[in-house]
Amino acid sequence: MAVEVEDHPFDYASFEGVIPAKQYGAGNVIVWDCGVYSPDEDQKYSFTDRAEAEARVRAGLAAGKLSFLLRGEKLKGSFALVKTASGNQWLLIKHRDRFAQANDVLARHASVLSGVSLDELTPVNVPLDCPRRCWRRQVPPKRCRSNSNRCSLKWAKRPGRTRNGAMSPSSTATA
Repeated sequence: MAVEVEDHPFDYASFEGVIPAKQYGAGNVIVWDCGVYSPDEDQKYSFTDRAEAEARVRAGLAAGKLSFLLRGEKLKGSFALVKTASGNQWLLIKHRDRFAQANDVLARHASVLSGVSLDELTPVNVPLDCPRRCWRRQVPPKRCRSNSNRCSLKWAKRPGRTRNGAMSPSSTATA
């Protein structure tokens, strides 16, 4: 199930953190997957023509059915979004293609950016009046430049992973 929401600023594409209670979108946020997409109706792709891709996506959404190809780190292959009878709800359907698998893709629950899961991301004393809102800008507390010492987050670290999710030198085997 997918629910249509308003557009978000592009800066949010790499946001990971905890949005405090009573704020819009409250809760833990990670970047679960990233990659590129193209509409793929009739096996016609628009990876190289952004204007054409946007027009085709808008037309598909307006018609209530959008077929598209994902080239993500976790999700790959052809999918469809089909609008349900109840307003802004859509069904996400995986097409049978060479990327269709029997395993549960949700078992890969860590962020593609930081390597942390939703459960590993925890807030510590995030004040609602933090002038820089570092919890929104993916800024670890030691780099938060606000004048408020009250603003702090605990960034969960995953053993053997750097902040961007790459393997750290200490965790890689040497021959």
